[in-house]
Amino acid sequence: MNQLVSRWTLRALLLSAWSADVSAIIKGIDPASPPYQTMTGQYGYNQCGTQASRDSRCQNVHIKSASDFCLFGPPSFAGVSETEREAVSYCTQPTHGTRLIPPGTFSSVHYVSTPHYVQITGRGNFTKINVPVDDDGGEMDPHSWDARGNPIGGVVFGNGNQFVQWTEFLLPDEFCIRACYNGPDAWRYCNHIYDLMACRWNMPGDYGPGFDSCKGKDVPRPMGEYKLANGSIYTWHQDDGNAPPPGLPGKVYSCSTIPQPGSLYSDGRGNVP
Repeated sequence: MNQLVSRWTLRALLLSAWSADVSAIIKGIDPASPPYQTMTGQYGYNQCGTQASRDSRCQNVHIKSASDFCLFGPPSFAGVSETEREAVSYCTQPTHGTRLIPPGTFSSVHYVSTPHYVQITGRGNFTKINVPVDDDGGEMDPHSWDARGNPIGGVVFGNGNQFVQWTEFLLPDEFCIRACYNGPDAWRYCNHIYDLMACRWNMPGDYGPGFDSCKGKDVPRPMGEYKLANGSIYTWHQDDGNAPPPGLPGKVYSCSTIPQPGSLYSDGRGNVP
């Protein structure tokens, strides 16, 4: 009986936190003129300028194209989950005032733009952006347990807009990020509650070899949602027990090959001087 009460108490607390989260989430940030910081207790800042540096604490991620995007990663050589509250931005281009993702980091990148979101999936050697080789990885999102985000104050921008809802997973050898266009279904396609399930369950897509940019259709159902035989929708939660299989990826089309993304600092080196 106590286990049942505890389970429902936990669910109620999570729902209460999510309700507060919806009103507290960072929104309405202009990419052209962000505040110095968007949240109290922030490790870094959001006014980042345009000069890349190895010690940047910029906490803006930009997703502009298959060759111009960023990921949140550890500010020092430490586990992703250990540093998710302080994560900083690493970008493929040197124009966002962030740290850089050096050439040779990615072994594959697959960029897809759909009606509801932009998604990038792939593999690589992310020790080059401070992820230990034996790390279990972790998730970043704009919520966290206290509605301040992982990282605190981190924001994601597209071409001239802020993506309010987004989710990213980073492991030593795999990454995925999805940023959802603002609208009533954004929270569903960028749901952040499956932090133990990693990339391939949360963001079905292409994790194989190659570098490409595609248009695509949405996944048939957002992460965690399953259509039952009677037509109703069942939403699985991590505390429900055994995980169902991941959903199907969305279909892609109009794909074009891209060069391997990445940039070096002005001294011609990567993140290790």
